[in-house]
Amino acid sequence: MSISIFDVLKEMTQEQKRYDDLNGDYKKAYSQFMINRFCSSINLYMLPIASIDKYRVSDKVHHMYLTSFMHKKNHYFNYTAFKKPKDKWEDSIDCICKYFEVGPKEARLYIDMMTDDQIKEISDMYVTR
Repeated sequence: MSISIFDVLKEMTQEQKRYDDLNGDYKKAYSQFMINRFCSSINLYMLPIASIDKYRVSDKVHHMYLTSFMHKKNHYFNYTAFKKPKDKWEDSIDCICKYFEVGPKEARLYIDMMTDDQIKEISDMYVTR
């Protein structure tokens, strides 16, 4: 059975077992960084989490600290992942690579220097119909 970070968060907020009583799968899935990230989305927990985040502590100490002040209930963690906006010409990178015989990194530089019409013209050459 695979344990996700959400299972760990659920255990910490609803069941709140002692760290020593958790099975090995929970301990493997335990990530202080991700737990801090999700839990700090709740304003009530933001300051206590920020205070422990400064220190390098074991997972056991981290678990004991967080469960000591978390309310034993179902929490909604309003965590939104940062998503990089998709580049307008992201789909054309392969076409630029083929046309100029360069790698993706150089193709992105070429796209920055080209006009939209030039990029579209090259992309249209490689579009399969």
